[in-house]
Amino acid sequence: LIAALSRTKFEVRHEILIHAASEKVWSAVIDFNNYKNWNSQLLYLGGTIARNEKIHLKLSVAGAAPYEFKPTISQW
Repeated sequence: LIAALSRTKFEVRHEILIHAASEKVWSAVIDFNNYKNWNSQLLYLGGTIARNEKIHLKLSVAGAAPYEFKPTISQW
């Protein structure tokens, strides 16, 4: 199942209204080094933050093998 999903193209979208300056929100979104402080399943997150670039994520859930994926940033 995981092998099949890794070859499937899909897009994740979600909208939320945040009452803060866009610069402050963006700085939190791209602060990859701080993600580990609030996401215990994230083993690695890196890459170039730019349109059409890939980022690399490695997740781990107790009792399962780590899962890696490299999504492309489609919107900027």
